[in-house]
Amino acid sequence: MDYFSRSLNQLFSSTPHLAYQHKSNVCISHLAYADDVIIFFKATKNATKMLYKALKHFSAHLSWRLWLFLLPTDDILKMKGLRGPSVCLLCLVEEETLDHLFFYCNFSKKVLNELLPKFKNDTMNLSWFNFFNCWEEWNQINLQVLPCIVAWFIWMCRNSVNYEGSTPLVKAVTTHCTSYQQKIIKYHRFTNIFRNWVPQVDIQCNFSFSLIEWAPPPTGWLKANTDGSFLKGSAGCGGVFRNSLGHHVLHFSSPTWALDAVETEMIAIYWALKIAVQCNMGIFNH
Repeated sequence: MDYFSRSLNQLFSSTPHLAYQHKSNVCISHLAYADDVIIFFKATKNATKMLYKALKHFSAHLSWRLWLFLLPTDDILKMKGLRGPSVCLLCLVEEETLDHLFFYCNFSKKVLNELLPKFKNDTMNLSWFNFFNCWEEWNQINLQVLPCIVAWFIWMCRNSVNYEGSTPLVKAVTTHCTSYQQKIIKYHRFTNIFRNWVPQVDIQCNFSFSLIEWAPPPTGWLKANTDGSFLKGSAGCGGVFRNSLGHHVLHFSSPTWALDAVETEMIAIYWALKIAVQCNMGIFNH
């Protein structure tokens, strides 16, 4: 994710017209998390095409790092002098190495055991014990992308456990792998290797782009925009009040307690209304 973040920074630096321009003149290209990213850019066709091209390049980068032993697993970090206690975060049994994480870990084996029955018979006898042999054998039947897809989602799961403390779930990884493979089969005419799934080719998807902007309130009014964030029991909410000219009037933010994301959003709305009443903004005067 660090490489992806740097790649996006480089892209927006070299092509500043991609950036979403805000009235505050603060340019934020993206927000990166352990296994997720939010990208802010102009909603134009040219900008979308350029960003899509950059994302396609990054999807191939994981395979390249696998080939050159550049993924920062514990064994690779030790080779670079960063020594410390090592354990595979997915099985909590063996030391984390490149081969163990993707091929010998019990978690990864379970992922493979759930995926293989979904494929047709001619894929059942292909090897899955070393990335090079694995890629070579799958390449012979023009399915070399599949080991890369599985490795990608295993790596994302590992990072989510490492940086966010999430629980590794075999079902979640296999679902991501299956869904991604079905998408590239449907939209890119990739060979269908699934036993009991046929893409709905009769459905045509027409994509359209629209620019969503903040709309100011009528003259003499104030508008409050609120938001809530919820993650594993931790929650926070906030909001901002603006006038008809788009000028900032006041804002608020606070940690809170909620059972889920919906309740967090409702708490943010509650505090916006309460603040409006306490500050005599004219609400409920009629």
